[in-house]
Amino acid sequence: MGKIKVFEKKFKTAWFEWYWIAWVIVPILVLCNFFEIAIALLSVIFLTQKQQLEETRLFSELFRDFTKRYDKLNGRIADIKSQNSPCQEIDKTLADYFNLCAEEYLFYKEGRILDSVWGNWCRGMEEHLKSDIIRNYWEKEQKENTYYGLCTDVIGKGAKIDKADLSILAG
Repeated sequence: MGKIKVFEKKFKTAWFEWYWIAWVIVPILVLCNFFEIAIALLSVIFLTQKQQLEETRLFSELFRDFTKRYDKLNGRIADIKSQNSPCQEIDKTLADYFNLCAEEYLFYKEGRILDSVWGNWCRGMEEHLKSDIIRNYWEKEQKENTYYGLCTDVIGKGAKIDKADLSILAG
């Protein structure tokens, strides 16, 4: 993720965590007859809440869509790993799987996927890449396709995202 994206993400996270302080300041501004500033601050509060709701809704939709698509592929990937899959199905299944992974990465880079979720997905990708069939396919594909910049190194770095970040989802 670029430095600007990281800054935007940190700023947005900090703002979402601390904007409630504006609710404390607004009554003080009203009492001091600073109505214009109070109204502007209330507008910022409203827009912040709306933005947070929209981002949560988008994340939820993306998460459900990716999970649903992965669930459809999961059985076929298990067959490939156990070498019980017909050869013609292998390429299509793995192409679908890595395209899904690349889409997840694209949305992660845009800040639409939580770090903890991306870390879990990368650990899942690493687990699948332990299979010789899947790893060989992926190594060949990385040379021929871009996958929005998703590569083995990116997956490895993502898999190292602190597993303790899962507290974000629980809390």
